[in-house]
Amino acid sequence: MPLDITFIRKNPDLVKESETKRFRVPTIIDTILQLDDNWRTMTWQIDLLRKEKNSNQKQIALFYKLKEHKKANELKEKNIVLVKQISEYEEEKKISLYG
Repeated sequence: MPLDITFIRKNPDLVKESETKRFRVPTIIDTILQLDDNWRTMTWQIDLLRKEKNSNQKQIALFYKLKEHKKANELKEKNIVLVKQISEYEEEKKISLYG
């Protein structure tokens, strides 16, 4: 039965000890924890970018209602960059997990 990543995070020494008793290399736990940390960091960054993009979308709608098309278009351009960044981070996240 696979171990839950939360359990590994909370008890890395215990899991390493268990791996040693099973004649496995315990350093794999360090690798797993590093990959998990990278995944969580990238997920956090993607979520922040999406939050900013969604906030911009709401402001764009408001600017259009107020007939401030120049400000709306500036935010649209910013959202285009954000979408590209999100896509790049998601691709990087996949590569870091699956090689």
